[in-house]
Amino acid sequence: MSHFVLRAKGLLKKIVFTTVITDLSTCHPTWFHKLVTRCYCPSTEVAKRASKAGLKPSQIKVYGLPVRPTFVKSIRPKVELKRELGMDDDLPAVLLMGGGEGMGPIEATARALGNALYDDNLGEPIGQILIICGRNKKLANRLLAIDWKIPVQVKGFVTKMEECMGACDCIITKEVGNVPYVVENGCGKFSKAPKEIANIVAQWFGPKSDELRIMSQNALKLARPDAVFKIVHDLHELVRQRSGLVPQYSCVT
Repeated sequence: MSHFVLRAKGLLKKIVFTTVITDLSTCHPTWFHKLVTRCYCPSTEVAKRASKAGLKPSQIKVYGLPVRPTFVKSIRPKVELKRELGMDDDLPAVLLMGGGEGMGPIEATARALGNALYDDNLGEPIGQILIICGRNKKLANRLLAIDWKIPVQVKGFVTKMEECMGACDCIITKEVGNVPYVVENGCGKFSKAPKEIANIVAQWFGPKSDELRIMSQNALKLARPDAVFKIVHDLHELVRQRSGLVPQYSCVT
């Protein structure tokens, strides 16, 4: 980590050393180094962990989870985004992704969704899937070869993820350290079983649509869209306060 290099060169007192934590609840103890100038925590839960690890109140700032500004700007209408992505205008949509490398049980989950989002009694789909495979071309090719009963769009690596999110009503993604925070705050559900995941989505697109709406509202209440700007501003102030020094940063994310 950066603090080893800074300490070895005797620069800890000269260079602002900060840590930006991007896990909302569970995080590794090494993120809480006692010599850090500032530890930016995305939630009060993480701030409590930082305090228990021995960091002083002056070292801890809770500004929220920093995200790329494009994710907090107003996006185009959902129907417009759907059309651009080749999706059905009217059906609710689930975004299925596994990071830049397309990891996890994406194919199994997609197949389960393909069955769960098709109403055999009506003989028609009740939802659609947008699948982001990232750099996993083999996965994309396998999914493209499937004869789906519902509308499915398969994409590779995308650079405008905010538009993919804006076109969909819910997201299925790989397990990360944010699961407890999301579940406990009523913003989502967790399962490792593809069939169970698919059934949850089918319920959200049917009789439990109110549950999905409430979860969306809960997530919006927790949003801190200005987090990245507050962090950058605070960093600038820390450097400015060290008068006589050329602004230098050492930041761990």
